[in-house]
Amino acid sequence: MDKVEAATSQVITNTSSTEKNKPVSTLDDIKSLIKIGIINSNLITVFTGFWLAIYYSGYTFTDYIGTFIITMLGSTLVIAGGCMLNNWYDVDIDPVMKRTKTRPTVTGTISLPTVLGLGLITSFAGFLLLLFTTIEAMVMGITW
Repeated sequence: MDKVEAATSQVITNTSSTEKNKPVSTLDDIKSLIKIGIINSNLITVFTGFWLAIYYSGYTFTDYIGTFIITMLGSTLVIAGGCMLNNWYDVDIDPVMKRTKTRPTVTGTISLPTVLGLGLITSFAGFLLLLFTTIEAMVMGITW
């Protein structure tokens, strides 16, 4: 375990000087807030559940392409909103952790009220889109 940690820390500390001084754009800050990796990994399960429901119901995917698009967009917004709200909530512990101390909420590049507002608006938009599929989908989105 010590060898892995040592190798990892060497990789992290051997970044080039241009990378360290690279300015962070607003788009980079937003990507950091919504956590693209978390969205992608969760959308895989949304897609899988949708596909299995279509498959075992005996329908074709093209019959429900509109519902699929709304489901994926709604789920994306709900997950992104949840990630933003998590950044807002964890602002007190993020400066302590090496991995999270450069988040926009910690550095102040995006204000906490802005992050809270964006998180609530994004989540609400996702709930609304999921409501266009079924009420159950919206309820499941709220309980995530």
